[in-house]
Amino acid sequence: MSGYFSGDDAEEIIGLESSRLSEITVGCECRGGQLDCLRQLVVVLCERSQLQDLVEFPYINLHDEVVGIIESRARAVDLMTHNYYELLYAFHVQRHNFRK
Repeated sequence: MSGYFSGDDAEEIIGLESSRLSEITVGCECRGGQLDCLRQLVVVLCERSQLQDLVEFPYINLHDEVVGIIESRARAVDLMTHNYYELLYAFHVQRHNFRK
């Protein structure tokens, strides 16, 4: 397994039960591979404007990693194309994390 999935796979992943996200990334052979898979999922969902799915999906045991990916994208991408800071805000509000 290469550790990556195509953009078409993102739709299938969103349809899976929340407990299965860890199963998706476990197929990646190492921790770095898991993060690569998760990063790809976040990027594909953002590019497809499936932000509600991205925010509402319960990332079991991967919350901090998702926040790190979104923060990294927010610093790297032009605000005029994608405002990842608003996405990050929505992500925290969805989880009742008002301190962030």
